[in-house]
Amino acid sequence: MASLAQLPSEILLQIIEYLPIPSIAALIQTSRGWHQFIDHGHQDHIYQSKAGCYPASSRDIASFLKHSPSFTGYLDDVSTWKQLCKKQSLLMRNWTCDRPMVRESLIHVRRNAVWRFRPDFENRWFMSTSVSGGIAVTDMDTGQRLWHLPEDFVRPYAHLEYDKGWAVWDKGENALEIWKVVQSEGERGQFEQVAILHHDCETRGFHLRYPTLCVVSTQGQAFVYDLSQETSRLHTEFNIRTGAVGHLCQEDKAVMYSFGTEGYHFHSKETGGLLGILEPKTCTTHVCHIRHPLLTPGYKHAQVEDSPSPPYLPGPPTRDHLVRLELDSGPHSRHTADYLSPEDDEWGAGSLFGKIMVGVSKSGRVIICSDWPEAIRSRERAAAVSTIIECEANPSNFHLGGWLSINHNRVLFEVADSLYILTLPEDGMPFVHQPQPIFATPLSASQQHNIPASWMGVFDDCIMSTFALLCRRYERIDPTQSENEAIYHIRTYATKAIRVMSFTPDV
Repeated sequence: MASLAQLPSEILLQIIEYLPIPSIAALIQTSRGWHQFIDHGHQDHIYQSKAGCYPASSRDIASFLKHSPSFTGYLDDVSTWKQLCKKQSLLMRNWTCDRPMVRESLIHVRRNAVWRFRPDFENRWFMSTSVSGGIAVTDMDTGQRLWHLPEDFVRPYAHLEYDKGWAVWDKGENALEIWKVVQSEGERGQFEQVAILHHDCETRGFHLRYPTLCVVSTQGQAFVYDLSQETSRLHTEFNIRTGAVGHLCQEDKAVMYSFGTEGYHFHSKETGGLLGILEPKTCTTHVCHIRHPLLTPGYKHAQVEDSPSPPYLPGPPTRDHLVRLELDSGPHSRHTADYLSPEDDEWGAGSLFGKIMVGVSKSGRVIICSDWPEAIRSRERAAAVSTIIECEANPSNFHLGGWLSINHNRVLFEVADSLYILTLPEDGMPFVHQPQPIFATPLSASQQHNIPASWMGVFDDCIMSTFALLCRRYERIDPTQSENEAIYHIRTYATKAIRVMSFTPDV
């Protein structure tokens, strides 16, 4: 420190900005001077810059924690930026170790099989639609149902979008319902209808990033709505290529549509103009593969009780729910009868996070593009900044790509009824010679009930997805008998619950 003491504090702070948290912790221990400079002179400045903000305008620890999405409340006792960075480092270490320790929770939303769901970490609830119809708001901490609409109010298999207290679901083939949370001091989780949006075409898909709602039709029409006004306002309507498969995702200025074999088309939300096309079939410069995991579910909770209070408490910590996989260079060596070549493969779900774009195909391929604005400039640039990862899949049982999610540099995707978790390097490009952790876990509690996920999400401290399992219902044979004399018949049925796999370590 003596040789560096002559440098201005501004220069020393710039040097420290290039150091990761473990290096800063080691630096504090090297000398009394460094300890004094970092921990006593500039602690908040140094550690705040390492934390990353939700949103970027957060300037104090309370604002940061309010916007930090956490299922377990892992950061609830944090009071300084240094404590925050320490906990974040321990969490990251668990995400990236060879055998992460996880805890699992199953949220059984009554007797209805969950179809779509969305978490609200700030208000601590889930909103979900059902295979049989209806919609429900469920407390994230107790499993209590806060609010619901019955089956005859919301169609079966309704798609759901939710963000910042606003919810959208489809009503038939050409209409969408807009609802928002009721701000009151009374009961939590109550919603009221704001509008019904009618279209003169079949609405194939929609994506909400409040206050913007993007809607797509198979018939070559696209709509961008502004929900920030008292009445939902149509901001932009424009024409796109016909044949959109329904998957779309938006960011600040652009919206991305999936067109199957024709890849992903990017349009301006402001003008509707075509910004460019990303065709995964031309991105064959960087190709690698993952061998399908040998997963044996064998969950102890393959069957749960059907009761008014669903089984909710997280299970004990375990290192056995995830299987570690390897990323190998080159294409996959699969040669099945229904194998689809890169030219014939159909691309489905896609997701954006900043400049990173990910998409998954019918044949089990995943494209990871580290810079999609650069990629849509030309095919050559797309090939330079994109990687194709091939996985084993059964195209006949895989409907246009399933679901996927990206948060920071973690990607969650489904292939062949397995859930894959992939951590990307800082530049967003998977690299075989510097392997990042890849894990897989089943999407069903038993091999006899393998059902693809109908939604999934990756967050700061957990992953979430739908999970197929069996449920036991106890039915009284003779209703006239007393409780002490009653004889019950056990009925078992298949359902889908919300599974949360938490990565928060013990501190």
